[in-house]
Amino acid sequence: MKNKPAPFWVKVNQIRGTWMEGAGSVNTAQYLQNVANGMTKENAALNTWAGRMSQKYGYTKVLKVEDVNGVIHATFGK
Repeated sequence: MKNKPAPFWVKVNQIRGTWMEGAGSVNTAQYLQNVANGMTKENAALNTWAGRMSQKYGYTKVLKVEDVNGVIHATFGK
């Protein structure tokens, strides 16, 4: 037992979602609908499936949301 290595733990600081328009992504559809309904980009991202799962695990802040040629990148943090 003395030679057994210690557990390897990784600290996760952020969760990043990448959603593509036209790829059938539920997150993309929810995000775009939320924006169309007047939500800010940040609130729209939080109200997607990925945003709700991120919040469930403590990543309640949206650090960045950008749409680059139909690819939406959302970064969630603590």
